[in-house]
Amino acid sequence: MTGASTGIGLELARVFADNGFDLIITAEDDKLAAAEASLAGNGAEVRTVRADLSTYDGVERLWSAVTVGGRPLDAAALNAGIGVNGDFTRDIPLEDDLQLIAVNVNAVVHLAKRVLPGMVERGVGWVLITSSVAATMPGPYYATYAASNSSAPAWRTPRSLRPVRTTLPRWPGTALRP
Repeated sequence: MTGASTGIGLELARVFADNGFDLIITAEDDKLAAAEASLAGNGAEVRTVRADLSTYDGVERLWSAVTVGGRPLDAAALNAGIGVNGDFTRDIPLEDDLQLIAVNVNAVVHLAKRVLPGMVERGVGWVLITSSVAATMPGPYYATYAASNSSAPAWRTPRSLRPVRTTLPRWPGTALRP
C-alpha cells in the first residue's frame, strides 16, 4: 500500500486489513509510525517502509521489503500521489512538476513492472490504482496533476494481464470489492 500514512491510503489500508490482508505500508512522511499503530490492532501483520517513491531507489527499497520472506503478493494498492497547484508558467517550478510526475506516473509504472509478473505467473492478483477525478476535466491551475492522473484509466486490465485484475475506482463513491 503506497501513500498509506494518511487520507485515502490509510483508509484503503484499513479496508485491506479488515478483509484479512497483511500489510506493507509506505510513505515518506513522519506519520507512517502513527498509521502503523492505528492499523496494528485489527489482527493484520503491518510492516512499514519509509521511502521516497519519486526516486528509483525508493521504489526498489519498497519492492525489496515486499519480496523478503518469499510470500507471494496477492494485492497491491498503488495510491501514493502528490499535487501542485498554481499558474503553470509563473507559480510552479519545473522541479516540482517533475517530482509530481515521478510519483504519480513513474512510480506506478515501476511498481507495476515489479508487482504484475508474479501475479500473472500465478494467475491471480489484484492491483488497485488510485486516481483523481482531476483526470477527467481541464486543470487550469493543476495542469500537471490532472495530466498525471489521466494515465491511470489505461491500466484497466489489459489482455496481457488477465486473469490478474487491475481496478481503477470510478468516481464518485466507488465501493471496493474483490
